[in-house]
Amino acid sequence: MFNGYFDRASRCLMGLTGKKIRQHPIHTGATSLGICLPNETVLRQTADFMAAIGYQGILDIGWRFDARDGTYKLLDPNPRIGSTFRLFVGENGLDVARALYLDLTGQPVPVTTLRNGRRWMVEDQDLESALDYAAEGSLTLGDWLGSLPGLEEGAWFAWDDLRPVRVVMGGLVARAARRVATRLKPPARAEARAPSPA
Repeated sequence: MFNGYFDRASRCLMGLTGKKIRQHPIHTGATSLGICLPNETVLRQTADFMAAIGYQGILDIGWRFDARDGTYKLLDPNPRIGSTFRLFVGENGLDVARALYLDLTGQPVPVTTLRNGRRWMVEDQDLESALDYAAEGSLTLGDWLGSLPGLEEGAWFAWDDLRPVRVVMGGLVARAARRVATRLKPPARAEARAPSPA
């Protein structure tokens, strides 16, 4: 993944890279747990591509590594703030929204560096995904716990305002209860039919 900001001259004033650890829904969905990792190939490839087409603004873009030829293939370009933009926060706290604001108001956009290993989570979605990955046999409790070190920020949790995470986790509990109730519900009986006339 790449998250960055390009100015009026299509110069990349901020660009950070990372990858999905888990997705919701599993295998095909949006990031539920992501990590910042350096990837110079993705950084250079994205900056060169955007410069070539004259792109300006915030970009959230996904690439997929193709082991057959050892190259990254464009997967999902989003010319907007992506749902995972807070994963990509530089050492000085810069993210794409701040970079955009500073540039459009004529202020310098400070250079920032990747916070290698920074992790960000969508709490309710990651718990659901973890259960789905566990159900298919590809994630254990130990694996899940081992994926949490480096977690610096959640989509909903904040010590100074716990209401959002309470509401979201309440919704998660309600969804889980519905899933359990559906699985425990006995199958509907077929209605007895009167014998047909001879």
